[in-house]
Amino acid sequence: MNDNPDRIVSPHIIAGFLPVDSTGLADLGALSGPASRAVRSIGGVPGNLLWRFSVSDPSWVPAEIQGIDYSSMMLGLATHVSGRAFLEEQNDVEGWLASVR
Repeated sequence: MNDNPDRIVSPHIIAGFLPVDSTGLADLGALSGPASRAVRSIGGVPGNLLWRFSVSDPSWVPAEIQGIDYSSMMLGLATHVSGRAFLEEQNDVEGWLASVR
């Protein structure tokens, strides 16, 4: 965290923490608003997407979408909607490790 001189933020990760802190929904709502620098549109794609942004450099725009950002967001949102059992079923790391050993 201390090695982030441009203070680049990935709002998607907030959703990744929803299973343990549902107050992040308000933060996501604020970051999804029309005046937010975290919202971008892509030509030919309907709607808007959340993008990373820099707190200290308003002109900075990432060159690409990072899949890792969206994977955290999707798992967090799915768990928030479906319950913690969903996360535990989909995140069976010990079972997966046992199956590949």
